[in-house]
Amino acid sequence: AGVSSCTTNLNWASATATCADPIAYTIYRSTQSVFTPSAANEVAGVTGARGASVAAPDSSEFNYIVRAKHIQTGAEESNLLQVNVRATGPLGDASFLTGAELGDPILSKADALERNTLAPNHVGWHITALQAHTGQRSYESTIGSNYCLSLNTPEFTLSPAALGPSTLLFWTKYGLPTAGRDGGTVEMSIDGGTWLPVQTGQALPGSINQLGNACGLPIGRPIFNGTQNNWGRFSVDLSAVAGQKVRFRFLLATGSNVSAALSGWFIDDVELTHAQLPGSCSANNETVLLRDGFEGL
Repeated sequence: AGVSSCTTNLNWASATATCADPIAYTIYRSTQSVFTPSAANEVAGVTGARGASVAAPDSSEFNYIVRAKHIQTGAEESNLLQVNVRATGPLGDASFLTGAELGDPILSKADALERNTLAPNHVGWHITALQAHTGQRSYESTIGSNYCLSLNTPEFTLSPAALGPSTLLFWTKYGLPTAGRDGGTVEMSIDGGTWLPVQTGQALPGSINQLGNACGLPIGRPIFNGTQNNWGRFSVDLSAVAGQKVRFRFLLATGSNVSAALSGWFIDDVELTHAQLPGSCSANNETVLLRDGFEGL
C-alpha cells in the first residue's frame, strides 16, 4: 500500500455462484513459496467485496491466495493461484542499485527470442558468476547471429530537480563485433513512450555504419563494440527529464555471420540516483483493514 504501517492491497475478480447465492472470500497467506490454504494460514474473510487491504506482519515476502466461498453451505473453491508481495513504506528520494547479487532487484528481459527467466547458460541475457565488477555476479548477454536482446529496468519516477540531479550509472565490459553493424546500445522510454538512445557522458567506442542488425538500429547510432577487457563506468545525466517516469534497457543488436567465440556484453552495478522509491514500513498487527464499501465476514 505504500504506507508507514506494513499493508498489502489485494484485489480479485468477482466469483459467480450457482443459484445467485451470496459469496464470501477468504484470504490465505504464507511465507512458503508453495502452500495449501488451511485454517492455520487464513488471514481474513470479506463479503460483498473484490479486494481488501491486509495488514502485513512486516516487510518480508508473503504469498497470498484468495478463494471464493458459498456463505450458506461453507463450500469453498480450490484455486491455487498465488501472488507474491513485499509490503513497503511511502515513496521517497533514494537510489536504485542492482548488481545481480543475491537479494538485489533483478532486471528483466523483454524479447521473444529469449527465455522467460534469467537462468544461466543460454542464449540471451542471463546472470553469470564468471564475471563481476563488484560482488560475485553480473548480467551477461551471449553473442551470436541475428540477435535483438533486451535487458530492462523497472519503470521509475524520477525525483524533482530540487532534490538533486538524477543520474543513470553502470559498469560494463564486452567482446563484441567491430564491423559497424553489430553492438550494444542503451535506451530510455519516457512515460511509456518510444525507446530513444541516451546520451552518455563518455563517448562510446563505435557507431552503426551499415544496416542489417536484428534490432534495426539506424546508421549513426553510437554503440558499444569491439573489445573492452576491463570494467568501464558510464553515466547518463537525466536532469532534462526530472520528475518524469522513465525506464531503461540495454539492447544488443547483431546481424548475420557473428562469431559465437566473442565474449559478449557484461553489465554490472546499475544505479539510478534520485528516484522515488518505496521506503520501509513498520510491523502491523491488525488483521484486515477494510476499504470503503467492504463488509467484514
